[in-house]
Amino acid sequence: MADFWGTYEFKAENTAEADDWAKSIAREQTIECIDEAVPHAFILDEVLADVEMVEDQGGDIYRVRIRYNSDITGGELPQMMNVLYGNSSIHVAVRLVGVAFSPEVEAMFPGPQFGAAGVRDIVGGSGPMVCAVLKPMGLTPEELAERAYQCVLGGIDMIKDDHSLAMQHWAPFEPRVEAIAQAVAKANAETGNKTIYAPSMLCPVDKLEERARFAVDAGAGGIC
Repeated sequence: MADFWGTYEFKAENTAEADDWAKSIAREQTIECIDEAVPHAFILDEVLADVEMVEDQGGDIYRVRIRYNSDITGGELPQMMNVLYGNSSIHVAVRLVGVAFSPEVEAMFPGPQFGAAGVRDIVGGSGPMVCAVLKPMGLTPEELAERAYQCVLGGIDMIKDDHSLAMQHWAPFEPRVEAIAQAVAKANAETGNKTIYAPSMLCPVDKLEERARFAVDAGAGGIC
């Protein structure tokens, strides 16, 4: 079956209370209402999660495993994350400590297009990758570009804008990205490195695609 599991830990005074907590998590993460408010048996049979395990870990700590039907994700990763640790993140002392997926669910969500191995292929090398962050806010595009240039000379694998860099008048997005991308390309040509630069996409949503395309055209190796 196309299922996935969440493993949670929390405090309880005894097994009976732990059972109640486990059932509460299963209900809160799926249907969020009492049985009397459910009009169809299908919802209780297929949508409501199942508690598969409740284990006493000692010291009033209990671990529970809950099985979810993948249909409740709608095939979308954000909803899977919401199911695994949405409302339960509000509960006091409830922790999500593990997840597991059936082969069918793993096929639905294969992960990043490149992954760590793919990024290593892009930047070169097989060891740990190092990322530098361009800051502080207030530097001009030229000053930021010089810092990026020096980072490449120092062997940094990836360079990203600090999250605070947006559209400030002293370093607007377009001239900032162009200057930094050119500096990184120049240093790469001089050193043989493959450092990539990823500008920040901190912007209104209606500007997101426009800025992402600009960054790629300017020579950025990614976005963040």
